[in-house]
Amino acid sequence: MRITLLATAINQKTGGGSHRNIIAIVRALKEAGHEVDVHTVFSSRNDLPSDVSATESAGEGLSFFGLQHLIAQMLSSSESDINFVYGHTLLWGAGAYRMCGATPVVVYLDNYLDTMPQAARSRGFVSSLMHSVWERTLGISRIRAVDRYLAVSPHLRDVYEKRGFPAAAFEVVPNFFEWSDANVTRTRDVRCMLYVGRLVREKGIEDLLQALAGLSSGLSWRVRIVGDGPLRALVETHAARDHRIEYVPWTREEQLLGEYASAGIFVHPARWPEPFGRTVVEALHAGLPVVVPEEGAAADIAGDAGVTFANSDVASLTHALTALLTDPQKQRELGERGPSRAKRFSKNVVVPELLRILGSVRKSGHGSPQ
Repeated sequence: MRITLLATAINQKTGGGSHRNIIAIVRALKEAGHEVDVHTVFSSRNDLPSDVSATESAGEGLSFFGLQHLIAQMLSSSESDINFVYGHTLLWGAGAYRMCGATPVVVYLDNYLDTMPQAARSRGFVSSLMHSVWERTLGISRIRAVDRYLAVSPHLRDVYEKRGFPAAAFEVVPNFFEWSDANVTRTRDVRCMLYVGRLVREKGIEDLLQALAGLSSGLSWRVRIVGDGPLRALVETHAARDHRIEYVPWTREEQLLGEYASAGIFVHPARWPEPFGRTVVEALHAGLPVVVPEEGAAADIAGDAGVTFANSDVASLTHALTALLTDPQKQRELGERGPSRAKRFSKNVVVPELLRILGSVRKSGHGSPQ
């Protein structure tokens, strides 16, 4: 099967979880024997791995409708059995193509529309209002033209369905993982908390620092914060003032495995209801109890291997951290449940399902524009 995979950009170093997932999907499809033609819309953002090549377009600076037109053109020029479009930004152009184009379109969603209240980034009030009205009126035809939507989590699927996207067109296909930590030595420190992720407001870094300040003076603890982003200076300032707070810049995967292996608790202090949560899965696989927000996909991922707190509630986060720091037995019990939960997101579980869906869409949708 020949597949055209269209993404905004692919950056292996600073692109975050979405980019890691795109690369993993490309590799998995090729390993399964399929021919994959990768196209990116914003070429200036690319940092491609050596085994992934792409046809790069310069879509930077285009208007909303200009971007739609570019995407529809790109898909029209492809000669594939199926078009795999990654990301909500591109779905409108993909739908515009499918309204008259013959090749089936599958759209993978791992984030909210910018006009949704859950979105971490906003277009601004006037722009959001205009886009929201368009999406709910003229945009409906483009939404319905897409053959299949793949949501990264049940939570995200439900959000889109409530927005009016067709429930019958949705399936859940989470991020998947390959773990290579057979030789990692586990040296648990029950006092050590770990955060891994971007240092941005929506990830809850400021809340975490405030929660740490609220811990009882009698508690023994330390925290390692791994990542980078706009709030790095804030983290470094706190680390300079308190020796219990350690900042670690982005690190290689092998070193990151060591971070998971040596911590006692994983903290995911996100303020917003995240659509997925890659680092939560990684922590579960490493056998760490996780502290996650109650709203969003992370709580479903963690299940009985974690404890929850109310999003954006520093007092609630402080309470959750205290509950685990003062109960090593509970840490162990929750941590022991993590690896089995993480297996749901392994490559050998998720990829066969992805291939089944793509084969089904190709069989039922080819030559039948909506």
